[in-house]
Amino acid sequence: MVHPPGALLLMVTALLAGFAVPAAAQSPLTEPLVSIKEWTPIPEGGTATLTLTASPAPTAPITVNVDVTDSGDFAAEGQTGSRTVTIGTDGTASFTVTTVNDRVDEPSGYIYVYVKAGNGYRLGSYVLPSWLPRRDCDGYIPARCAGIFVVDNDQPDMLPLASIGTDVQTVTEGDSVVFTITLDLTPKTDVTVYLGISDPVHYLAPGTPGFGSRNYNFGPLEHVVIPAGQNSATYTIKTEDDNEDDDNHPYPEDNRIGVRIGSGSGYMHGNPTTATVKVKDNDEPWSGPLEVSILKSYGGTEGEYVGFMLRADPSPRSYPNFDPYDPYPTATVTLSQQGGYIAKPDKWEKEQRIPPSGLGGSLFLAVDDDIDGPDGTLTLTVKVNSNATPVAPSTMTLDIRDNDPTVVNLARVGAGMLGAGEALTFRVSLGRALVKGEIIDVPLAISGTGVCAAGYTLSVKSGTGAALSGSGTLTPVLRFSGAGAQRATLELVPGAGSTATRCRIALGPDDSGANGFARAGLGTNVGGGAYPS
Repeated sequence: MVHPPGALLLMVTALLAGFAVPAAAQSPLTEPLVSIKEWTPIPEGGTATLTLTASPAPTAPITVNVDVTDSGDFAAEGQTGSRTVTIGTDGTASFTVTTVNDRVDEPSGYIYVYVKAGNGYRLGSYVLPSWLPRRDCDGYIPARCAGIFVVDNDQPDMLPLASIGTDVQTVTEGDSVVFTITLDLTPKTDVTVYLGISDPVHYLAPGTPGFGSRNYNFGPLEHVVIPAGQNSATYTIKTEDDNEDDDNHPYPEDNRIGVRIGSGSGYMHGNPTTATVKVKDNDEPWSGPLEVSILKSYGGTEGEYVGFMLRADPSPRSYPNFDPYDPYPTATVTLSQQGGYIAKPDKWEKEQRIPPSGLGGSLFLAVDDDIDGPDGTLTLTVKVNSNATPVAPSTMTLDIRDNDPTVVNLARVGAGMLGAGEALTFRVSLGRALVKGEIIDVPLAISGTGVCAAGYTLSVKSGTGAALSGSGTLTPVLRFSGAGAQRATLELVPGAGSTATRCRIALGPDDSGANGFARAGLGTNVGGGAYPS
């Protein structure tokens, strides 16, 4: 059938009137194009803020799929992978990508953010001709990928950061505590990390570094070595089950021990540098008398400090209603000395305060008098009041050693030439008389023209505490020993047929040589040694 032109137009119009045409917002051709901009470089540890743009702006919010990939180790934890971003009716939306400052020297690199396909929008890119070069990040403007250039900011051979921690917060006295020291970088060589110990209430077991230090601060007392190629090492502290009521004091916050990383080479301070652990006491308050004893004494040489330390068991802080400003008890110490090295009378008393820790003592300077004399002693005896009991050791003697040498002289008795076969008499003298237990060995040297070991006889004619050894040699030794020993007269008699024409007797040299005063094997035991004049 042939229809006139007007009739055909009327028919098409009628057909179209019977069907609905999709609205512009429902057509793929009218969905907004979503694009993302390139991002300027940032240093590692920084945060990049990226913006998505929808053109035209949607009439209702749209959800855009985004994928973040990392070309290295720049993105912080949880930043990579797929996510969604909602673009509102204003046509833009922003989101962030955070990087990590890892303190590792590495090449700079990219984090890529891709806009992925989804519902309600189109990707803001177009297909490039095959003859055009393509970027690593897909597409040109309008782009569907942004490359975040992350600039490494670390130097080669950076020092590692040292931190410390422990897995426990509370232990019971008697337990051990393990602290872990960690480096954030793996060292190429061994790293020694120095540690300070804090123990305000004396929970440390005897023998542990810092025991008895009474410190609230952290002193450099110990160290650990982290081997090359490893990142951590452990340090263990043993606490003491002391049978004392350590909770009985007004400062319960001090019931703790701590370890702090000190200064050293090969590392820097990280975070945290201090780890503390609360120590739980397991003892009942003490009700019996205190027992006071001498824990140790400190002897020494004149010019140094000498003294003692007392220990109260249990410590005063274990007593009910303990007052740290009026600690209990006060011990009376009687001291007596020999030698006069302490600038005190030969006997005196001292009231010794026992602090809350239970450890208290005193030091005295032993005077350096530049005078040769016997070694001295300082004897102390502990007395306490009726509320405490002295226990062994309650008496102790410490030695104070003299450091001035005893001078030795040698002189001939008589004068003039000796006839054939006549004896040579000489005297050896000390600068002071010895006391009981003291010994000085005097090396002698016999020499001269024609003198030989078999050509003479040497003997002691007189002298308290004097004895001769090695008389059949040219290097005999004269020994002075015991109370009152100071002078000896010796006689050298040439043997029959001796061809000696000249004889010389001398003291050995002041050195450690074969016949010296300081050589090994001599029995001299006086504090300052002996010196040939």
